[in-house]
Amino acid sequence: MTAGHTPAAGIQPAQVEDNAYRNLIVAPLVIGLSLFFALVNLSVAASFVVCAHKPRWRPWVAVVLVLLLVEVSMLSGNALLDAEGYRSALRPGLWEQAPVLAAMVEWSARAATCWAPVSQWVHEHLMFGYGFGPIHLARWGA
Repeated sequence: MTAGHTPAAGIQPAQVEDNAYRNLIVAPLVIGLSLFFALVNLSVAASFVVCAHKPRWRPWVAVVLVLLLVEVSMLSGNALLDAEGYRSALRPGLWEQAPVLAAMVEWSARAATCWAPVSQWVHEHLMFGYGFGPIHLARWGA
């Protein structure tokens, strides 16, 4: 907490810190898991195309492609991970207390930055800008 800021009524500073930590960690994990399975699906689809005449090679090609795409995802920078506050305050504790979680958070954040332009292109050109809003059943005659 900084001087001049008071927590909302009934909320303790420890709760505020816990909520901030949870909000910082959960979002990248959810996005990262989604991206990981998208990369797996992309790799499997590519292996079917590449190995059309050698079906026995498909699983190996898919695994190699997933590993390659996961590694490519690490090449991207990320404003959150590159920020001094994260590097000096959150990163050391996260790596000390939960190294697997720390690795997942850092890969997820970098992967989201890396694949955002591809995702945007797919949304605009292959899905024609489809809006993923709530389904209105009245439109479908229900």
